[in-house]
Amino acid sequence: MAKHIIILGAGASQSSGYPLAAPLREILSSHTCFGQYIEKELGNLDSKGQVKQRLVNAFKSFLGTRAGQLFQGTSYKTVDQFCFSLRRNQGYDALVKQLKRFTSLVFALHDPRGGQSNTQSDYVTFVQKLFNEQGHNLREDVSVLTYNYDPYLEFVLSGEFKNRREVAGRDSGKIPTALLSGFGDRKADRLRKGNGFCLLKLHGTSVVPWLDFLNPRVVSPAINSILTFSNVFEDRSQLPKAVKGEAVRPPMIFFPWERITENGNFTRDFPRRESEIYSIPLRYWKDRRKTGDDQLFTAVWRRARREITDAEKISFIGLQPHDLLAGGLQFLFKKRAEKLKAGENLPLEIVTANPDSVPAGYKDSSPPVNGHVDQLQKMLRKACPKVTLAEIPGGKSGLGSVVCYRDFTSFIQHEM
Repeated sequence: MAKHIIILGAGASQSSGYPLAAPLREILSSHTCFGQYIEKELGNLDSKGQVKQRLVNAFKSFLGTRAGQLFQGTSYKTVDQFCFSLRRNQGYDALVKQLKRFTSLVFALHDPRGGQSNTQSDYVTFVQKLFNEQGHNLREDVSVLTYNYDPYLEFVLSGEFKNRREVAGRDSGKIPTALLSGFGDRKADRLRKGNGFCLLKLHGTSVVPWLDFLNPRVVSPAINSILTFSNVFEDRSQLPKAVKGEAVRPPMIFFPWERITENGNFTRDFPRRESEIYSIPLRYWKDRRKTGDDQLFTAVWRRARREITDAEKISFIGLQPHDLLAGGLQFLFKKRAEKLKAGENLPLEIVTANPDSVPAGYKDSSPPVNGHVDQLQKMLRKACPKVTLAEIPGGKSGLGSVVCYRDFTSFIQHEM
């Protein structure tokens, strides 16, 4: 079956109110800005004062560390750029671990449903389009790959799935492995070998699903010291229990370059110490088979590569082409590139949804040099040199060989 692969970048989260790029850096560069953000996001929580003070004190301590001082004292535009530049530093693991903790908190404390803006998140409309005509099963001709570690998309999707299954009188007890990128039941092998719809979080996640497969009567210290869907979206009164000590335990955020080389191959090393701190003790798993974070991350990327290999159409939503994507894209397109080299013809329709795709007032049909579309095409050809881009289908508009939309909303309306 021909597959439409939808790849989400940071811009896809904009309508959900998550801080992106410069705003995120500003929050993480000043204890005053961090405190103001916490104040706004905690809303009317009864223990708001206590939680805020605990987090602000922990954040002040972070800013006094080497990681905090380096982050404050440099002008990198994003957390990703800073961490990438730091990767050869002898103290990388420890420094980045601290930054990941607070980055995770910023994303985990935000609930798009309680924002001051009246704008509905694009994720809500997007999720509705992911179900087939029967309405209770997910489409098999679409898969979603996301570089975002904010948790709202999978929260909305899993809730919609359970509710639709219940309405249809179908079993809604357990969310499928591929719907939560394997972070629900952690069945890496099932995720890697599966078919049909999948949501794959290439960077990992700032929170995890409430683990339905655990015995609900068992109170696990490990569970209470990580942020879950329940803490963030369903019962925020549990936040004080989840946000213990200096901060939550290290989140499952793994940058691609921590696992994938610049040549598009898996590295031999994985941040295991971080993994072991996070991991839930074996005794809390019903089936007694725990998958390590390295196995799960590997399964996510191998499944993503398989999805890319046979795709007929790939859409990039809110994604800015940049050098940090190079190694990961080479990995994802590796098998497709091998097929093309062997003589197989796999024309690929490319779509982008980005406000920079077509400059205001631009009338030419070819993309501006070094503009968004030009950079996107160069990035694709670097990852897959013999790629053949399909012509823009009739009735659609764009630049060069790329169909262009200005925003996520327009993409959903016309391409889903």
